[in-house]
Amino acid sequence: APERSPSSPVEKNPAWLGSGERTARGRGRKCETSASAHRATARQDMMLRRMTSRSMADSPAAGQVNEPAVGRAFERWAYNSTSHNPDAVTIELCLECREIPNMDFGSLSDAFAVLYELRGISATGLGLTETVWDDLNPRFVKCYYLHYVPPSISNKGMERRLRVEIYDRDSLKDDLSAHDFIGSAVFNLSDVMNAQDHRITLDLEGRAAARVSRRNQGGGANKLGTLTIMANAVNEKVHDHTVELRMNTAELKRKRLVDRSVIGQFYTVARRRMESTGRIHWTPIYRSEVQYRASATGYVKYDHANITIQTLNNGDPKLPLRIEFWQREKRTGHQRIGFVDVSLHRLQLMASGAENKHVVIEGEYQDEQVGHVVMALSG
Repeated sequence: APERSPSSPVEKNPAWLGSGERTARGRGRKCETSASAHRATARQDMMLRRMTSRSMADSPAAGQVNEPAVGRAFERWAYNSTSHNPDAVTIELCLECREIPNMDFGSLSDAFAVLYELRGISATGLGLTETVWDDLNPRFVKCYYLHYVPPSISNKGMERRLRVEIYDRDSLKDDLSAHDFIGSAVFNLSDVMNAQDHRITLDLEGRAAARVSRRNQGGGANKLGTLTIMANAVNEKVHDHTVELRMNTAELKRKRLVDRSVIGQFYTVARRRMESTGRIHWTPIYRSEVQYRASATGYVKYDHANITIQTLNNGDPKLPLRIEFWQREKRTGHQRIGFVDVSLHRLQLMASGAENKHVVIEGEYQDEQVGHVVMALSG
């Protein structure tokens, strides 16, 4: 994969997304874009440009390139005529992949997802996620906001049929044909809404299986991994207010004894999703930029994170949040260093001085402490 730029054109607005009638790669179907879709694309382009044009607080080490922070995209990418239907509800569609094949040499796959809505023989592009670098189990921060009307009461009586395509980024070009197509999955939105916990997992299918089979050996070598789709109801009564989360410093133990000047670290913020089986799932809502420490003190300063209240907790200030700190590993997969469990309510107590801002970071083992983080909240 090429060197990564924080302002890659692929991360902004690909040509196919708002280009009128263009053929979707490998499908021979045409993307139909209405005037409203053009306006939505313009808004998306503006917001993504803001997110990817962040100034980096610290210069990266020699030979390294900082990766931009990524927050949950709160653009209404896929609002359409169903928004006028009183029976429509707004949902947030989140995507995760597991065990996708490694399409790169010398590093791991750099995955991003593209969502299409299928109508007859046509496919309308609804948007793309950020790229998750060097990860064979990517959890995408950016989600899609859709209006859902049950087919039984829909004015048109039609299913919303969707297709997700997963790619490995191989260049900075905005043409999907410049990237490796990994696989895709097709599903009805009602299948997700009617599933237990509004969650389904599908096998990825595609032409990449033959390439993966040639590269690997052994049983199951042609597997392309799985795609999990999760739907969450959006509380539209929540004011779309933004708070600023500041990770001023973090002192973290390293997972390996290597040159400190070239080790990158980043953090993610995830909110708890309690499922009916008792399983706790942490849905990522923010991923920071990667910071490379040139100092031997072990301290890292991150850019400030701006997150909406709706994204953070959907209106519940006591909803548990998990902040995880990671060591970036290009070839073997990122290593989790530790985590901190908080909530917006607790962060507000820290901001008021009612609770200590210095929080111990828990490690992978019981009673293990890997450092501390100083957190501050404003807004």
